[in-house]
Amino acid sequence: MSKLSYKGWFINCKPLKDDEGNWQLELEKGEVLHTFTMSKSMALASVENFAYDRIDEYVEDLKKS
Repeated sequence: MSKLSYKGWFINCKPLKDDEGNWQLELEKGEVLHTFTMSKSMALASVENFAYDRIDEYVEDLKKS
């Protein structure tokens, strides 16, 4: 099984065990892991765009430091 990656970050989404049926989005690069709770009502494309936007921000922040 291949993992979805973007700019060196791995993207994973898995169901949460909550009453609302939400998802946990994970963005991982090396020892760094960012997690976000995503609503089950969000379209997959919206979750994907959210992940790409966050990764773009992380890459820009690394360039500045």
